[in-house]
Amino acid sequence: MTNMARQLVIEAFDQIVGEWLGDLDLRRPLEVAVVGGLAQEPELDSLVRLGVDFEVTTLGLEGTDLLLELNAVNPKFSPEKRFDLLLCSQVLEHVWNHEAFFTNLTMLCSEGTRLWLAAPKANRPHASPDFYSAGFTQSYLTLNLENYQFRVVESGEVGSRRLYESALLSRTWLSVKAYRFPIAAYIFDDSRPVLTRLLLSIGKFPQNLRFTFLSGSCSSDPRWATESWALAVYEPSNN
Repeated sequence: MTNMARQLVIEAFDQIVGEWLGDLDLRRPLEVAVVGGLAQEPELDSLVRLGVDFEVTTLGLEGTDLLLELNAVNPKFSPEKRFDLLLCSQVLEHVWNHEAFFTNLTMLCSEGTRLWLAAPKANRPHASPDFYSAGFTQSYLTLNLENYQFRVVESGEVGSRRLYESALLSRTWLSVKAYRFPIAAYIFDDSRPVLTRLLLSIGKFPQNLRFTFLSGSCSSDPRWATESWALAVYEPSNN
């Protein structure tokens, strides 16, 4: 179940990446690399909705096609494929060596490879498996990408006061349904037993009632932004 914050990033992905894909005349499947994730990333569902024929390679640690330690650089690492698109979402906060992280991204790119990089701008500690940062601004992403020979096509931040406070103060990320009706947030959480949902709804009623009355209007206001993202193209010859 996609949470509301991730859904906002997916909507940006659909628009920005969709425009790029619409201009392509590919006569073969799009080669997509998922960095630090698995083959169930919601961005891949977006590609299906956009009608794109693609093949996926996952890179990371457990359960991926290729082993890639993002906190270290392996100079011998060389993927066999040329990737058209790299997807890396909700990964950067779980990496401590960002110099190695961005270097690894360049090692996966050929000239012209597109990169979709998304990360929380404001978040609370969570494990998957480790947590090192509460978030990154749009400018942090763009300046680092430019420093590693990417040209940023477009970038942004998005959030709302309701998302911001619920992300930092509660124990759950509001789903799309729960975002519309925070008072029933735990009722919608079908990953928990029914009794647990009822008890949580009672115990968290004052908190969720407060979230209900916070502004749910989403915008790029940096005060309340919870997510940041960037689409960039690798252009080493222009640097």
